[in-house]
Amino acid sequence: MRTFTGGFVAATEDGILNFYKQLPEPNDKPSNNKYPRFEFVKKWTCDSLRNYKIVSLAVYEINKDSEIFLAIATKNQNIVYLNVMRQFYTSQNAKTDIYGNPLNPDEDYLPTDEI
Repeated sequence: MRTFTGGFVAATEDGILNFYKQLPEPNDKPSNNKYPRFEFVKKWTCDSLRNYKIVSLAVYEINKDSEIFLAIATKNQNIVYLNVMRQFYTSQNAKTDIYGNPLNPDEDYLPTDEI
C-alpha cells in the first residue's frame, strides 16, 4: 500500500491495483472524525502485472494536482511506471477529473487494460 496526495493505492497478491481518493470534509457540519474518509475509485491491472505478485510500489509526486507517478515491481522482475492522475482518475468518457476540472477531449490517453 502507498499513499499519495489525495488518495492511496493498494496492491493484491495477483497484480491488481485498487485506487482510492480522499473525500472532502463536509462543510455544513463539523466532524469529530480524526481520520480522513476515502472512496474506492478503480480496480486496474495490465498484462505486465496480471497474475504476478507485486513486491514493491513507489510514488513520486512532481506536481500534486496532475503529475503523480507510480512505479510497480513484480516478483517476475517486470516494472510498470505510470501517471496516476492521468491513468486512473480519468477515462475517455470522463468530462472532468476527480477534482472537477474539465478535461481536454482531444488529449491523447494511453490505453489501459481495465478489469
